[in-house]
Parts: sequence; structure tokens; C-alpha cells
Amino acid sequence: DLTALAQLLGDAVRVDPDSGQTVLRLGFRLSVRERAVPDMTGPPVAADSVRTNGKLLSLRALLEFLWHESDLVAWSPGLAGRRHWGLVAWLLRQAAGTARAKGHPLSERIFVPEPFRLERKAEIAARRLNTWQRAAARPGRAQQLLVLIGEVKTIEAARYGHKIVFKHLPDAPLFLDEDLHRKLVRRFAQELDLWAADEGGRLMAIATFVTGRGGSANAEEVALMPTTSQWLPYDDPYGKVLLESLVDQHRRFRTLPRFTLPASTIHPVAVLTDTVEPHTLYLSLDSSEALVPTKDSDTQWIWDVHDPLPALPPQPSGRRARGHNRSSPQ
Repeated sequence: DLTALAQLLGDAVRVDPDSGQTVLRLGFRLSVRERAVPDMTGPPVAADSVRTNGKLLSLRALLEFLWHESDLVAWSPGLAGRRHWGLVAWLLRQAAGTARAKGHPLSERIFVPEPFRLERKAEIAARRLNTWQRAAARPGRAQQLLVLIGEVKTIEAARYGHKIVFKHLPDAPLFLDEDLHRKLVRRFAQELDLWAADEGGRLMAIATFVTGRGGSANAEEVALMPTTSQWLPYDDPYGKVLLESLVDQHRRFRTLPRFTLPASTIHPVAVLTDTVEPHTLYLSLDSSEALVPTKDSDTQWIWDVHDPLPALPPQPSGRRARGHNRSSPQ
């Protein structure tokens, strides 16, 4: 399975035959009384918040799973100018609504902020506070955690520790203590560098948090994922160049999340879906690295990044013309 989802099926991800719902096994806790995940301060095998063996979904892998299930990994020319935060947030909530985790609907634990409107600031804040009360401490009960997904605006110093300010939660940052901030900067150094280097790009965060007495969100675990301006995830600057080239050339394609695959595993960046046969698109980052030819090598496209970007596999002439017309000014 090119999406790397196959390694998770049956263990971290399975389908309940009775209800038809997707059941997820999570590698992070959703209540304070659960056993905490191991603390690993060294460099991770992959860009992830928790190292897993494929039998559990880490926090980063959950974000990639929801991105995959909501089809935010797909792109076509007709989406240009139409993929905005309101749509992204709605799609993520819909994807969460089809899954269960730790015996409960995942939608009960996922918080994705609605588009912020200054004229509706008070009513938006009231809805948020009502939802966040699910993660507040209650006498005699285990304190629950919620999972927040949002687009990062800034990561900056707070009165105590640091805070992540989200683009659609300007008045409700996510607070991080000094230890968690230090781990975040170390573990996600590459993601933060990619975000800093691309002013038009986006940085998505997923975090588990509890709600303090004052209504604030206090993070327990955080993972980051950079995306292009079209919300397409990527792992390195060459991947971003390739995805942006595909968008500029009005191609149809799907990006392919790694999930729990380590960074050392050769994995395609995307698959073209507007060719006669789907073509998988690979990067060769090391000139000494060779991709082993397979029986499907005719449908593999490889860019050795030390050379200029090669021509992409062509579209059928009729499809190319239709795609161009959809994206051309009227």
C-alpha cells in the first residue's frame, strides 16, 4: 500500500465489522490516570512525538490519519482558491466522526477551532469554553484530555513557559511548560526550520491538553506537521518544491503520508492520478542511493535532487486540456 496505511491495518487501525466504524489504538494517553507514554529525549527515528512499532498511533500519526481520511492529501486544479480553514476544519471533524478510540467516539475528544470572526468573538469563546470543560478537573473523576488541531501562528514566550498561538484561536493560546517547549524545539527542529523558510507555508499542530481553572489549555504532548499553502503535507524542501510544481502545472495527485515509517525508508512523495496509469513520484536525496527497479518501474518517476527537476509524466491530451480550462481565468 503506497499510503503506508497497510502497516497499521489490523493493529493501530481496524474496522469494526458490526458498526463499520474505524477503531484506533492510540500510543498516547487521553486521561491523566492513564499510564504516561515513555519519555524519549533523544533524536526520534522519524519526525514524531512518540516512537511506535506500528501497533499504536502516535500523535503525529493520528494527525496524518485524519488528513488522509479527510482527503486533504489530494489535489486537483479545481481546488485552487477553494481550500480554506472553514473547509479544512469541517473535513477534519467529519473524519474524526467516523472513528473511535479508547472506547469512545473520537469526535468527543477532537477540538478543531471554527473560523474566527471578530464580530462573533464572544459567542465563539463561549462555545470553546463549553467544549474545553470536558478536559477540566472534576472531583472524584479522572481528568480527561482533549486533542487540539490547528494552524500555528506563532510560538512565543508566555508569562510562565511558552505558548502556541493559533490563527483561529487568537484569544486562547496553548500553554507549554519549559520542559515541553525544549523537547518540542529539539524534536521538531526540521519542521520548524521548514516553516520558517517558507512564509507562504503553514505549520499544523496537534496536541493533547487539559483545561486549567482559568479556562486555559495546558499541553501535555505536541506534534507538528508543515504543509504547503494548499494544506499539502511535506517532509523536506525538495518535497515542497515538487508539490508546488505539481500545483503550478495543474496536475491531479495525492500526497502519501509516512505514518509510522522511519525517515530512512524510501517512500514516494506523491502519486499522479491524471495519467493513464498512476505514477509514483520519488525523490533521490543521496546520489549514492539507488531505488531498486520493480515490475512497476515504468510508472515510477524519480528526481535526483542534484539534477534539474525532470519533466513529469504526461497527461492524456484531452484531460490536460480540460484541466487547463478549469484553472484559466474566465
